[in-house]
Amino acid sequence: MIESAFSLPSQCMESEFPVVVLHNVYTPEQVQVETGDFFADLEGDMLQECIKFGTVKCVVTLEGQYEGSVAITFSDSQGAQKCAKAMHGRWFDKRQIEVELKGKMIGG
Repeated sequence: MIESAFSLPSQCMESEFPVVVLHNVYTPEQVQVETGDFFADLEGDMLQECIKFGTVKCVVTLEGQYEGSVAITFSDSQGAQKCAKAMHGRWFDKRQIEVELKGKMIGG
């Protein structure tokens, strides 16, 4: 797992809940060539995968210093930790996902 000093967007609620950041999920080139709503589709795919691990509060596609990443906010740390363990090192669209845990670890 990796660790960064960057803060997440406010909708991730990292001061209140645990957040799993999945890195290497998409490339800037994909955003340019994909048709439709790339970010909404990606967030929907990530939600479907991550609700297996616990209650998901929100899914946010990240840009800027986190470009290529998706943040998944969980209601408790048990779900976040299960997600992090399952997703770290997993392959997605020919890229290996790296995981970062951020936010407030609560419950579970």
